[in-house]
Amino acid sequence: MSGVCRARRASAGKRRRSDGALRIARVALPLLPLACVSRVRHRSSGFTLIELLVVVAILGSLAAIAIPVFSGRQGKAYDARVMQDARNVATAEEAYFVDWLSYYNGDCGQMPGVNLSPGVRCQATNNGESFEIQTTHPQATRRCIWTSNASPNLTCS
Repeated sequence: MSGVCRARRASAGKRRRSDGALRIARVALPLLPLACVSRVRHRSSGFTLIELLVVVAILGSLAAIAIPVFSGRQGKAYDARVMQDARNVATAEEAYFVDWLSYYNGDCGQMPGVNLSPGVRCQATNNGESFEIQTTHPQATRRCIWTSNASPNLTCS
């Protein structure tokens, strides 16, 4: 019992009261000071182990669904990079022909005016009157070839 509670009870006994007031004091005094009442143990705030395990299981299930979808979209993005870089290099190859009257032969990354996407490998082949561009990426599912004298020019497999 705290010092405040002892002082209240001691002072209550020393006061002179009428007989009715003493009866009320005996009944009411233990009920009034809430700080003096022994408290029932309440559950501490926080989560139980079961609740945490349920949350972890739900998050794991959502991750198992989302990760394959994300990786599939990432593969499509690499495929789009390969296709776009083949088109861009073909345009640069035509510009190179205008300047030099011959087509570029070799690594496309060394061709003037070409900026390849990160990780894309490109090879240009001069076939005399035509050219061929091959683009690949290690994480792409497609390999694209641009042939200047074919229709359609771009084929990806």
